[in-house]
Amino acid sequence: MGEHDYFVQANGDHQDHMITSTGYISGYDIPGFSTYGAAAGLSGRAWGVQVYAQNLTNVDASATTDSGQFVLVKVPIRPRVFGLSMTYSFQEK
Repeated sequence: MGEHDYFVQANGDHQDHMITSTGYISGYDIPGFSTYGAAAGLSGRAWGVQVYAQNLTNVDASATTDSGQFVLVKVPIRPRVFGLSMTYSFQEK
């Protein structure tokens, strides 16, 4: 595309079903889940612009669950995120 480069990409991540357990405490059943993302960008000699999305389907899941000290703790995965990234290099390539 002339003096510009561009890209498009898609990605997916899957965490399978798992059971967490420590010591004598009962384990927690954590179901599997999948997330998907995408990005597209354009760059010139010294600059770049990229738009991206993470967790496009907005899956609400726990990455891990534990009950240390008798307090139930669930660590959520990151929610849907849209972003814009811009870069500039003061030393041309």
